[in-house]
Amino acid sequence: MTKLTKFDSIDILMKTLSSYVSNDLRESLKNNKVVTLSVPGGTTPAPFFDYLCNEDLEWQRVNVLLSDERYLPEDNIRSNARLISKHLIQKKASVARMVSFYNKNLSEEERAELWSKAQTTGEIINRSGTPISSASNKTGAMRDAETRLSTGGGLFGSDGLNLLGNENKEGSGSGFATVGMPINPYLWSASLETLSFIPLSSADPFGGTIFTDWYSSELNENERCKVNVFIKGAELKTQNLRVSSFCEVFKNNKWVGVGTNSQDNISLENAILNKAKKLKLKNS
Repeated sequence: MTKLTKFDSIDILMKTLSSYVSNDLRESLKNNKVVTLSVPGGTTPAPFFDYLCNEDLEWQRVNVLLSDERYLPEDNIRSNARLISKHLIQKKASVARMVSFYNKNLSEEERAELWSKAQTTGEIINRSGTPISSASNKTGAMRDAETRLSTGGGLFGSDGLNLLGNENKEGSGSGFATVGMPINPYLWSASLETLSFIPLSSADPFGGTIFTDWYSSELNENERCKVNVFIKGAELKTQNLRVSSFCEVFKNNKWVGVGTNSQDNISLENAILNKAKKLKLKNS
C-alpha cells in the first residue's frame, strides 16, 4: 500500500526531498568513483535545486544531466540546462560536471544529422505500415507499429526485421532483411560485434546510431572511454560509417577529458568495415 506524506509547505517538501537525494548520492559515492544524477527540467524543481546545491557532498565526482531537454543553446531562455546551471550548479555543487545535450562546437551539418537521428519514433511509425494516425494517437500508433514489426505484419515481411544475420528456416539465404531498411545491415551487425566488449547505452537501427556507455579496462581503471557510431546509408561503403570516441582520466578525484584520438577512430572504422565485408561475403 502506498504511503502518502503530507507537508505543511512547499518549502519543507523541497528541503526534505533534498535531504533524501543527497543521502542517496552520498551512499552511491561510497562505492563508485563517479555517480550520475538525472534531473527533470522546468521551473517546478528549482526550489529543490536551491537546497540540494548546499548539501555537503563530493560534488566533483557527480555528473548532472537532464532527463528532458530542448536542443537549444544554454543561454536560450527556454533551455532547461540554463535553469539547472542557475539553480543547481551553484555554491557547493558548482564543481559538479554538467552534461549538456547541446554542443556549440558542432557544425550546422552535424547538428542537422544528430537531429535527424533523434526522430526514431516517427521512423518506426512510418515504416511499420500502421493505419493509426500518430497525429491523433501517437501512443497507440507506436504500440501498433512495434507489434507489426515484431510479428512481421509491417513492411519487413513475415520474418520481421532481422539485423543479426541468422539463417532462415531452409538454411539458405542471408537472413538480413534489407527491404525498407534505412541503414546497411552488415555495417550495423559488424558495429555491434566489434563493440560487444563495451556496455551499450543505446542502439537505434532506424536512426543508425550506437552509443556505448563508459568502459574501463581492468588493466587501467583510471582511464575510461565511450564510443559513438553513426551509420548513414544503405550501402556498404566507408562514407556511410563514422566513429567518434571520447576518453577521460581520473585525476584529483574527478574525471578529466583527454580529447579524441583520431587514429583510434580510424582503427575502429576499419575493424567494422572489414567485419561487415566478411559478413556480406558469408551471406551472399
